[in-house]
Amino acid sequence: MFINFLEGVSLCYNDPIIAPYHSTTHASDVAQGLHVFLNGGELGKLLHLTPLEHLGALVAALVHDVDHPGLGNGFLINTKDELALLYNDQSILENHSVA
Repeated sequence: MFINFLEGVSLCYNDPIIAPYHSTTHASDVAQGLHVFLNGGELGKLLHLTPLEHLGALVAALVHDVDHPGLGNGFLINTKDELALLYNDQSILENHSVA
C-alpha cells in the first residue's frame, strides 16, 4: 500500500522538463536529508518525535513541492496565472502545496 502511495505522489509531480528542480528526485533528496537529520543528529533528540510524527514529517518532505510549476510567486502574480487567481495572490505556491 505504501508503494501505491509513493507512486501516486510521483504522478503528482510535474514533468522535469516543466519544473526541472521541483521533481521527484528533489522530493526524495529532501526526504532522505530529513531522515538523516532526524535519526543521525541532535534534531531528532530535541524534537522527541513519535514514530507517527516521524512518518508525517517524511511524508511532508515527499509532497512539499507536488505540482510546483517551477516559477516564483511574483511571476505567477504578474502573469495572472490560474494559481495566483485561485489563491488570491497570497502565498500561492505554499497554499497550493497545502491544498
